[in-house]
Amino acid sequence: MAIPTVELQKAIHNGLKTNYNVFESKPVNQPFPYILIGEDVTTTNNKTKDYKRTKHNITVHTFSKGTTSLESKTMNHFVKEFIETGFEVVSFSLDLVSLEMMMTLKEEGTDGNVYHGILEFEINLTKKLN
Repeated sequence: MAIPTVELQKAIHNGLKTNYNVFESKPVNQPFPYILIGEDVTTTNNKTKDYKRTKHNITVHTFSKGTTSLESKTMNHFVKEFIETGFEVVSFSLDLVSLEMMMTLKEEGTDGNVYHGILEFEINLTKKLN
C-alpha cells in the first residue's frame, strides 16, 4: 500500500538530490550547501468511491554559506522550479502544486555567513481507489 506522504517525500528527495545533498534532519559537520526536507502537514480533503485526495503542506529548507545570500536564493529557485514544474509520485497523481511562501534569512548564532532558505508548498495528491 502506497502512503501518500512517504511517496511524496521520496519523489521530492530524489529530484532535489540531482543538484544538492538532501537530508531529512540537520546533519552534523555537513559541508555547505545542502537541503533539508522539513515539516509535512497532511490532511485528507476529499474522498469518493473512486478517488482519495490528500493535501500536503511541505516545508523545504536550504542552507548555504557565503558573504552574500546569492547561493541561498539560487538554491531556493532550484527547489521552486523543480517542485512547480511537476514530478512523478509513485501511485499518485499530482493535482495541485502551489508555492505558499519563500524566504531567505541569516542564521542566528553563526558567524553571520550562513543563509537559510525556507520554502512552503501546498501539494495535492489523488489516488484512484478502484
